[in-house]
Amino acid sequence: MIKACYYDPDKNPQYAALAQHFGLAIIPARPKKARDKAKVENGVLICQRRILGALRDAVFFSLADLNTAIRRIVEEINTEHFQKREGTRNQLFELYDRPAARALPTRRYEYADWYDALVHPDYHIQVDKGFYSVHYTLIGREVRARVGARLVEIFQNGELIAVHQRVSRPWKRRTLPQHRPPEHQAYLELGYDKLLERARAIGPYTAEVLGKLALSKKHLDEVIRGALGILRLAEDFSPQALERACHSALQFGVFHYRAIRDLLQQAWNSGSSKPAVSATAELMHENVRGAAYYAGGTKH
Repeated sequence: MIKACYYDPDKNPQYAALAQHFGLAIIPARPKKARDKAKVENGVLICQRRILGALRDAVFFSLADLNTAIRRIVEEINTEHFQKREGTRNQLFELYDRPAARALPTRRYEYADWYDALVHPDYHIQVDKGFYSVHYTLIGREVRARVGARLVEIFQNGELIAVHQRVSRPWKRRTLPQHRPPEHQAYLELGYDKLLERARAIGPYTAEVLGKLALSKKHLDEVIRGALGILRLAEDFSPQALERACHSALQFGVFHYRAIRDLLQQAWNSGSSKPAVSATAELMHENVRGAAYYAGGTKH
């Protein structure tokens, strides 16, 4: 128990899950009240006297030998007649316990850890070095996650709201399409293949840049967003200018929107038909904004 309240105790989540799996009720005893669980305490006393006491000086060379010795003593205990009532423990078990016994659950119990988590603005929660989606309407809400060896189950107010396979590597994402807002679903319906077809229509260098971009990103959302930005540059400048800029970008080894935009802007400002190659071109990457960003008036 987490909180020892007689009428409404707070249960350890793992212990409560174990009891629920086997269909058991948890009725905790009061602290320091051994008579609340007299049968359990008496069983402990018997084990101490009859098993631990009998074997305390014995030497065993394998776990199997120890288990055999314990099993022999337990069988003696269960076949001995009671002192104050008729019968033996084995007879009572066959009379009352065995008929009431139920079959074990078909699914084996799986140990899991529980986490409290906040739903992020991207409708994912972060638990145990992984990101898992819930419905977008739960953004900003508190949920509980049960992380097992294979599955991650997410609950809100005790109700199961999402189930994911556990990520195989740290910081990967699991996203169910039905959890996305409608506008995100429409956004992803564009698909990388359709964007690649648009790039091929502009030219082979533009298509190759989109291929390099896809290899440099870990998530489809990032690939699509970056590809949309690059293709948009054909409208802001021209398809021919974008193809020339992508040719230069491939030579420089940069495949991101900001770098290609800066190449186009340099060509635009210089009035050249080809993107200008500066001394720092090889240092360009997606986090370098360029001088035009701070001068204002950059054409997007």
